[in-house]
Amino acid sequence: MHAFYIPRSQPHRVTVNARCLDDIDAASLKPTRFFDGRHWEDAQSRRIAETGQAPPPDAHGAKTLQAILAREPSFGLGAALQPALDQLPDRL
Repeated sequence: MHAFYIPRSQPHRVTVNARCLDDIDAASLKPTRFFDGRHWEDAQSRRIAETGQAPPPDAHGAKTLQAILAREPSFGLGAALQPALDQLPDRL
């Protein structure tokens, strides 16, 4: 289980697993929709068609992570991870 991640479908955002937050009653959480991961591309196309929420053309998970670390140096990982982040290609 991941506490948070950068979703493939929305690489310009961070998704947080609510079950990993303090004071959340996990039993009371109900999914609002289900996502077909086996047919990811088709499901993603349907989601964009239904919501109109396509990621920006230049969205990239590595860029999102770099922006988070640059904004929040108190994580203490920015300097340690920067050399690895600098080696990431523009598009994965």
